[in-house]
Amino acid sequence: MSDINTPTAAPPAAPSPWAKKLQVAAGVAILAVIAIIVAARVITFGDLPGCDSRNAKDALSDIFKRGKLDFARYIEVKTLKKTDTEITCFASLAKSAGGSAEFDYRIYTEDKTTKVQITRGEDKP
Repeated sequence: MSDINTPTAAPPAAPSPWAKKLQVAAGVAILAVIAIIVAARVITFGDLPGCDSRNAKDALSDIFKRGKLDFARYIEVKTLKKTDTEITCFASLAKSAGGSAEFDYRIYTEDKTTKVQITRGEDKP
């Protein structure tokens, strides 16, 4: 039961026309950004990472750690050859103890997994 003398809440004020336009514009902008992100992921799905990509460098770091090799930094990284199924790369790295080393490596997909394989290594004084 309600009391006749109890005040009721006033209905909320209607947003101004500019506020409605701003809300619509913000919603459209957010949807556009989401659409661009989704499209970029669909377009690049299945693409191999580049020679200088974080994924490739992380894979090389794992290989070097297993081989107990310690490098301070990359001096140069370049793509030697690129096809739809494989990328062949070159990297020159500075050794932590001085000197450098050069590596050729390939990035490819096997069983739907991207892999990195070192194909040549040369120690430089």
